[in-house]
Amino acid sequence: MSKCSVCDQRGASIYHKESMYHAMCFSEVYEPLEFSEGYEAGISDSLEGLLYNVPLAIDNFKIDPPDSAYQWGYLQYLLEEEKNDD
Repeated sequence: MSKCSVCDQRGASIYHKESMYHAMCFSEVYEPLEFSEGYEAGISDSLEGLLYNVPLAIDNFKIDPPDSAYQWGYLQYLLEEEKNDD
């Protein structure tokens, strides 16, 4: 298995400019504005009380994986929020 050029973890599946990436890492590096907007939307939803169950929201992304950098950014926020809750 290939290692991601950004996070150095195995399982990278996107080949771009002679490097391998995970989809989330690729989105963060090559589409930073859209990724940031998704991340900030996660923060906003959390502050407004719209995120009732972070683990369930993450599970929904496992069922229907992100299609865009915006969704990857939102998922990244959820993963960090879940990690901080532990």
